[in-house]
Amino acid sequence: MADASEISQPPVDPLRMASHVSVKLTRANYFLWKSELVPVLKTYDLFNIVQGKEQCPAKYMSADKKDKNPAYTNWKRRDRACRVFIYATLSEDMWPLLWSCSRRAREVWLKLEEEFLEITRPRIRHLKSRLLDLKKGKLTIVKYLELAEEIADGLEVAGCPLEDWDFAAHVLHGLPWDYDDFATSIRAGDSSVTREELRSLLVSEEIVLYKRRQVAARIMPNAASNTSPTVQQRSRPKPPVVPRFTEMPENRKHRPKPPLVLRFPQMTENREHYGVTVKEGFTLMAGCALVYAFVLEPFLIH
Repeated sequence: MADASEISQPPVDPLRMASHVSVKLTRANYFLWKSELVPVLKTYDLFNIVQGKEQCPAKYMSADKKDKNPAYTNWKRRDRACRVFIYATLSEDMWPLLWSCSRRAREVWLKLEEEFLEITRPRIRHLKSRLLDLKKGKLTIVKYLELAEEIADGLEVAGCPLEDWDFAAHVLHGLPWDYDDFATSIRAGDSSVTREELRSLLVSEEIVLYKRRQVAARIMPNAASNTSPTVQQRSRPKPPVVPRFTEMPENRKHRPKPPLVLRFPQMTENREHYGVTVKEGFTLMAGCALVYAFVLEPFLIH
């Protein structure tokens, strides 16, 4: 016998479900339409039907076909409600695409995915590249996980859902080095964690790391205050700061140097200063030496 809760499940109103979708599907709004449709299907527990994960059960309880399976009746009713819900969210231009479909919601869903496959592939490539480049950086762990889940939800809407182990692998890859021990313990686990479990574990790990940083911040200033300079370092005077000119000012470049001039003191009070150049000075000194050698020295010897 089928489970009593499965048989007594209340019927689903597809028109009421359609009121939660604000847009009708056209050729220009497929991703917007699907992003609103998928959460409604998940809320009413119908998404597994269109995904093909929940197959139709056997029609009869036994091989003699005497007792009809209540689970089959319940599944047919939910599948029909799902199909009506999808039709209610389509624009009139999209109805001719589904004329060839059978009475299964799964086939309607696949037909729509096939019709929009050309615009879905670039979207999937873009989201996967974002997932590969995902890094935590300076984000909090909650913001980081929200960004990862946004990308994963976009892939699911595009028809390429991520498994829990694949989602966890990308999230762990984008964590910084201080999460290495945590990532190693998750990878070494026997079973893959779900998204909810991964979120809970990461939030707890972030709290632990925050407490460690606080303890380290209190220890480091005390360690720095205990390291005082030696007596020799304290008594050593600082060398004077010598200004260094790396480039001569513009107004002093290419200025000719003045000639060196020898100036003699005043001869009398009323005479002006007489200045001679270096060459003239040496000439005067040489003349005085010749006069002394040839004129004055013979007289001084005798």
